Amino acid sequence: MIDLTYLHSISDGDKDVEKALIGIFLEQLPEFEKDLTNAFAQKDFATLAANAHKAKSSIQAMGMEDLAKQLKRLEMLCKQLFVNQALSNNTDDKRIEDYQRQLSSLPDDLKTWIDERFSKKDMLNAIEDTIIFYKLQAEFAKNELTKGL
Repeated sequence: MIDLTYLHSISDGDKDVEKALIGIFLEQLPEFEKDLTNAFAQKDFATLAANAHKAKSSIQAMGMEDLAKQLKRLEMLCKQLFVNQALSNNTDDKRIEDYQRQLSSLPDDLKTWIDERFSKKDMLNAIEDTIIFYKLQAEFAKNELTKGL
C-alpha cells in the first residue's frame, strides 16, 4: 500500500530528508482527516473537493496509489455535487464553468463511476465511504511509516 520510490527519488537517498518528509506527512494526516470530515459534515462540496485534492498530492508522494485514486474520485464527485447544487439553486458561481470543464475531460472510467452514483444519496454514500477508507489507510500509513523513523 505504501511505495516510497518517489520519496527516494526526490531525496537522492538522503535518509534524513526522507525522515523529515515522512514526519511532515504524518503530521498532515490528522489535518486532512479533520478537513475532509468537517467539509462533509457541512455539505460544503467545493471545500471538500479542494481538501481531497490537497490530501491526494501528499498521499501520492508516499506511493499510496489506491487511496490517491479514491481521493481523485472524491474530488470529482464533490465537484459534480457542487455543480448540481449550484445549477438547481440558480447560483451564479465562477467555479461552475471550471468544474464542468474538468468533469467533461475526465477519463471514461471516472465519468462512468460518477454517473453510476448520480443520485445525491448515492453520491453522499460514496463520499462517506471514501472518508472511512481514508481514515483506515491513514492509520495503516501511520503505523507503517513510524516503524522506520
